[in-house]
Amino acid sequence: MRPTNSISIKTAIPAALIALIACISIAAAGQDVVVKVPFDFQAGDTHFAPGSYTLSMDEVVSGAVVIRSVGQGGRAILLARKSTSPGYGTNPTVVFRSYGDTRFLIAVQSEGSGRWELSPSEREVEIASLNGDSTVASLKATSSPKP
Repeated sequence: MRPTNSISIKTAIPAALIALIACISIAAAGQDVVVKVPFDFQAGDTHFAPGSYTLSMDEVVSGAVVIRSVGQGGRAILLARKSTSPGYGTNPTVVFRSYGDTRFLIAVQSEGSGRWELSPSEREVEIASLNGDSTVASLKATSSPKP
């Protein structure tokens, strides 16, 4: 004799998987950040010229920020950590740390994904140890829905 709940288990498991996939898709459908950067900067080991950039969080892998140059073809994928510190706004912003004329991308904030902070590259650590003095500059960005 078959248990009566075997049919419900057979239908419940696929339904639960479909719901889980839908939740993951909705969570991943955040906002890209688009910013016009008027100066050269470094992101990880990659150098970028002045121009317009699209930054996407969690697109390739969880905890990754993808930087794409609009029209110039440059691209970098960097690991980042989501900030848990309170006090950051929700406006799209891109943050740089400057040592003289050398600038490094240090954080990206979007409306849908929160604030993502990048670890300093080896070059930034080296320049910081030689120079020491730095300033932080934020650029206002815009949000763009992911396609």
